[in-house]
Amino acid sequence: MALLEEDFRNEDDLLEGEDVVLDDVDQNELIAESDAGKDEEEEDSSIIDWTKACQGEGHEECSPLEISELDPVLGRQTTLGTKIAKTPLQALLTTFILRQFSSSTAARRLTQTIIEGEPKEEFIMFIGGKGDLIPKDIFPIEEDLKMSLEAWIRNCNYSFQLLQQSEFSPIHIKIPIMPFTTQQQVEQKAWCDLFTLSNWILEEIRAKIIHRKQLITLPRVILGDSSAVQLTKEMTNIKVLTNEEEGLSGIIRAISSVILSSKVKGLLIVIGRDALIQNVNLETIQENFNRIREICSPYTHLQILWAIPPYIHSKKEEYEELIRLMPPLLAGTNIKLGLVGENGRSLGEVFRYGESFAGHRINKNGLMTEHGVKAMLAWIYSVGSFPGEKEEGRKRIHSRIVVVRPASETPIRRGERGSLGDRRRPTDPRSPIRRRQHRPGSSNYRSPVRTHPYKQGRSSVSWRR
Repeated sequence: MALLEEDFRNEDDLLEGEDVVLDDVDQNELIAESDAGKDEEEEDSSIIDWTKACQGEGHEECSPLEISELDPVLGRQTTLGTKIAKTPLQALLTTFILRQFSSSTAARRLTQTIIEGEPKEEFIMFIGGKGDLIPKDIFPIEEDLKMSLEAWIRNCNYSFQLLQQSEFSPIHIKIPIMPFTTQQQVEQKAWCDLFTLSNWILEEIRAKIIHRKQLITLPRVILGDSSAVQLTKEMTNIKVLTNEEEGLSGIIRAISSVILSSKVKGLLIVIGRDALIQNVNLETIQENFNRIREICSPYTHLQILWAIPPYIHSKKEEYEELIRLMPPLLAGTNIKLGLVGENGRSLGEVFRYGESFAGHRINKNGLMTEHGVKAMLAWIYSVGSFPGEKEEGRKRIHSRIVVVRPASETPIRRGERGSLGDRRRPTDPRSPIRRRQHRPGSSNYRSPVRTHPYKQGRSSVSWRR
């Protein structure tokens, strides 16, 4: 108990900013993390402080988070079940302890010690009171993190509003100060990884509670019509958002029904070919394009490339008019137009051949061939700088695979699996080379190998008899 009180005094001095250094505590990393988090906290208004109590200004409409909401085993009729978790860290530690140790007497006692402590003292109460109850290699799991944070967001209206204001931006939560010693670096790293994971957990909670939409986690997303579907045949690790049956309206519904998470690195938009083939007027196309731009513009954390549709020779005039509408449509937005690169290379010319169309890449109705799909993707990756398989660190599935056989493995004969090599080479180097026998008198007949020299004066025909 004396040691626990000593930790309280040290922690209070540390929070007040006095020049007090804890024994055997490596604070350099903690200070660096705090300094790095200050800039993010000033820029990101969606930060939720782990050790900030739900009280005071801005929390007038908040509901207290009772312990019974974190563990259904504890009902409101119990004394502990009616206790209040004042901070998100108290909620996390409470969920972890009660779920991990089945709400035992020791677990309830430790939980009560933590929630009765003051904010910013959660870790000191946890480390000083766990004793032998919790091993050093046991930490909260992702499920504990989800349950505690979701319960906190639902009860703390102030945190709910901050999360709602973040819209679609990535979330950054400052890692709380942890009084671990230099001998506890492994334990400290495990807790840091857990707190870092909470950024992603809050994105999932935001999509579930606030937006109520599906959360996309793949690194690349493609939005569009049949041209976009054709491109996906040569792409991997990608989410396709399309609705060819409903046209432009279906595409708008597809993108508006999902949330692009911070794990998404790029959004590729390829729309227009189907609308022109279906004789949709340009005014309607422009109206739908404006709506798609409004939906995609808030995603400022990823790269958005809006590529022009492939050339449609049968709709040449309408196609060229559509292309003229694209630059003013995307001017002043964070959406990049895939038309002409900085080096002057044009995507439109990939499918054109003078005044006609390149037949080996596309037909007159704008349907790409396999060669055309690869050519368009090559422009998108190299000129449009859209993240491809190389940027994602993924190998193409059609890459040649070379199998190296162990030296002790018996070589496979040519006749067994059609392997290459000299068919006359024997499997066993000690066995002689056998020549193929032919019928005497045929053009392929060769005489047996002689071991003695020919005798002078002997007829060359005599030995054939």
